[in-house]
Amino acid sequence: MTTSNVRSLDIRAFQITFIGLLVLAFAILSFAGVMTAQAQETGPDYCDASQRPAGMSVAEWHEAESFDGSSCFNYQVIQQCGSLDVQLTNDTNYVFSVHYVIGTSTPALANWAGDGELPVNFSEDEYGGSVDVTYYVVGEESDYFVGDDGNSTDDIPNIWEGYGETVTVDTNCEPDDVIVPVQCVAVGIEIVSDGQTKVDGGGNATSTFEHSAWTADDSADFNNADWIWETATVTDPTATTTVIFTRTFNYSGNSATSATFYIATDNSYSVTLNGNAVGSSTDADNYTSASYDTYNVSGDVQTGSNTLSIEVTNFGGDDDPEANPAGLLYKLTIDGEECTADDEVDEPSGGTSGSGGGGSLAPRSGNNNNNDDDDDGSVLDDRDESDNDDDEVSDSELRDMSDDARQALLGLMMQLRGQSGQVAGATDTPGFPNTGDGSSSETGVFGGTAGILAILLALSGIVYGVYAKRRRMS
Repeated sequence: MTTSNVRSLDIRAFQITFIGLLVLAFAILSFAGVMTAQAQETGPDYCDASQRPAGMSVAEWHEAESFDGSSCFNYQVIQQCGSLDVQLTNDTNYVFSVHYVIGTSTPALANWAGDGELPVNFSEDEYGGSVDVTYYVVGEESDYFVGDDGNSTDDIPNIWEGYGETVTVDTNCEPDDVIVPVQCVAVGIEIVSDGQTKVDGGGNATSTFEHSAWTADDSADFNNADWIWETATVTDPTATTTVIFTRTFNYSGNSATSATFYIATDNSYSVTLNGNAVGSSTDADNYTSASYDTYNVSGDVQTGSNTLSIEVTNFGGDDDPEANPAGLLYKLTIDGEECTADDEVDEPSGGTSGSGGGGSLAPRSGNNNNNDDDDDGSVLDDRDESDNDDDEVSDSELRDMSDDARQALLGLMMQLRGQSGQVAGATDTPGFPNTGDGSSSETGVFGGTAGILAILLALSGIVYGVYAKRRRMS
C-alpha cells in the first residue's frame, strides 16, 4: 500500500470516527431532552395533597400553580320520579359525600349535615306532587373548593362556598285513575210462587186448594203469583207439617236499586235470601190481604245466582183438608241497572309521570383530562419519513464515505437536532395531567426512536474507523 493510500485511509477513518462521536454525543443530548419532556409531562398530581410542598396548604399550592381544585371531582345526577341521587367521583385522598336539604337555599356551614346524605326517596305525592331539593358536597378538606377561580357557578356545588344545586323532584309517580265512561241499562225481574218453585226433598210445588179466607192474592202486590203447596191438598190435615220451598234465580244487574219481597202463608213461615234472614212470623193467619208481610231485601240480592228459601208450617187441626188447608203465596220484585264500560275508550298509556322518569343522567366533570384533540397522525407520519431517510444515510455511509455521504449525515444531524428541540420545548404549563397541545407524547416517542438510530449510526462509524485503521496497519 502506498503512502498516499495510507494517508487517505487514515484521514477517512479519522473523519468517520469523529462524525460517529458527534452523532453519539447528539444521541445523549436527544435522550436528555426526551427525559426532560417526560418529566414536564408527568408533573405533580395536584389532587394528591401529599405531593404539595412542605409548609403550604392545599389552597396555597393550588393558587401558586393556578390549579382549580374542583377539577379533582366529577359527579352524576341521577334523578327519577320520587328519588334523587348524586354519585361523586373523588380523585383526592380525602373523604367527601353529597348532602341535601329540602328547599332552594344552601345551609350555613354550621348546619352542613342538612337533611341527610343522598340518595333520598319520597313517597307518592309527598310534598303535594313535587319537591325542590338542593344538594352540595361536604368533606374533610375545604381547600379544594375555596379560592379556586372566584366563579362558584363553574364549580362543584359545595357547602364552603355556600353554593348548592337545586332540582325539582316529581313525587306524583303513579298513573292517575282513568275514568272510563260506562253505559247502563235498566234491569227488572219478578220471581213469583208457581210451579218453578222447588220442594225440599224433590219435585216442584203445585197449585193447591184455595180457601175462601185467603184474600192476600186480591192485592196487586201478588200479581201473577199462585197459592202453592207440595200437593194439591194437605195429605194429613190433622198433623202439623213443615215444608221447605226453594227458588234459585239469576240477576244480571250490577246492584239492586230496589228489591221487595211479599209473602202470605197458612200458617207460619221463615224466609232467607242467599243465607241472610229476611223475616218470619208465627201467626196462624198470614193469608189475608190485611195480614201478609212485606220486606226490603235490596241489600241481600247479589249479581249472579241467588237462592230464596221459605219454610212454611201448617198447624194440625180438622181432618178435612179443605177445612184445614195449607199454602204459600210470594212475590219478589227487583229493579236495578246493568252497566258496562264503553269499549271505545282508549286505555291509558301507563308509565311514570314527572321529570326524570326515565332516569336521566346529568354529568359534571372537571378539566383534568389528556388533551389529545390535536392528534391527527401527522407526527407519526413525519417519524416514518425520518426513519426511511436514516436508513438510506446509513446504507450510503457503509458503502462509501464520500463527501455526499458526509453531507447527508450532517443533514440528518441537523434534522435530529430540530426534533430534539421540539421535545425539549414541550409545554411546561402546570397541571395534572399535562395540559399542553397534545403533541408532546408523540414527539417524545419520535425523539427516542431518533436517538436510538443515532447511536446505531455512531457505533457503525466507530467500528468502521477501527476497521479502517487496522487495515491500514496491516
